[in-house]
Amino acid sequence: YSPICMKHVISLAIFLSICSIAPASDYLSPADLDLDRSDKTLFITAATGNQIVLLDIASKKVTRRIHLPAAPTASVVSPNGKTLYVTGGGAEGSVFVIDIESGKVRQTISAGHMPRAPNLSPDGKTLMVCNQFNNDVSFINLESGKTTARVKVVREPVAADLTPDGKTLFVANLLPDGPANVDYVACKVSAIDTKTKTVTNIPLVNGAEGVQGLRVSPDGKHVFVTSIMARFLVPATQLQRGWVATDALSVIRVADLSLQCTVLLDDVDRGFPNPWAIAFSEDGDTLIVSAAGTHELSIIDLPAMMKKIADTEASSSADAPNNPYDDLSFISGMRKRIPLQGNGPRAVAI
Repeated sequence: YSPICMKHVISLAIFLSICSIAPASDYLSPADLDLDRSDKTLFITAATGNQIVLLDIASKKVTRRIHLPAAPTASVVSPNGKTLYVTGGGAEGSVFVIDIESGKVRQTISAGHMPRAPNLSPDGKTLMVCNQFNNDVSFINLESGKTTARVKVVREPVAADLTPDGKTLFVANLLPDGPANVDYVACKVSAIDTKTKTVTNIPLVNGAEGVQGLRVSPDGKHVFVTSIMARFLVPATQLQRGWVATDALSVIRVADLSLQCTVLLDDVDRGFPNPWAIAFSEDGDTLIVSAAGTHELSIIDLPAMMKKIADTEASSSADAPNNPYDDLSFISGMRKRIPLQGNGPRAVAI
């Protein structure tokens, strides 16, 4: 190594030492949102702040900070509203069981590598947690604090949602499996039967990758999934009109565990990059999707979109297929785009 190179190494070491002194609390990195059962308090998962921040919705003021021994990823409230289950801990994954009234961590349960996306069974007795870098889902008995099953999924599960009847857990796999030098490359959604633990993997449309959001509709009939669509079979000669990549919303039928349709969230002359979080209005008529890339929301008329999907299916044939994922104007007239003041919206609570 030359003296000049060693000088740079020493400078880098000093810089990293200075950076390590900076208090972690300066950077909270809100990564997830959850509401209490009364809709009065918002639980904010602060990933790099190593804490859960309690925000009073009426006053918009922080009422408490619950500090954790490791970085949290997400949370879920128990059916009785008394307990908050928080996933986190990275490679040494854990579930932190927090008494909401006292703000104390009363129990720590072991989980997998980078646990996230916690879901509770309707009776509140079983916690389901995605272990991103183990490629599996933990089923935890909360009465014993023991993991009863580790169910294998596809690749890097990052989001999950349970049907209202608690029978099926749908899991979003962030990345495709298999080789990348073939004609079909896409992520899959895993559907886990919560009783038998059997898994059905549902392939998304070709090019779908970077799946980040997944939610079951309030009526339990459909699953909505956000992703990027890589147009890897088209020459990369221009960026306009989605020639390289588009941003998509896929709809899965719960009844037969199949992909019904994929529609584009982009407009003809304006993208909706990095679609992320999904939420629904209480009546189920409005679908909300966030764009982490352009810091905005799409407010979509869900009945209108589903009717258009049904009409498209009815008019499609093998000889003349209608592909909404090629139509940049498919949801025109049935959605509003709402710009936000903050950056990178990755969670939505209604």
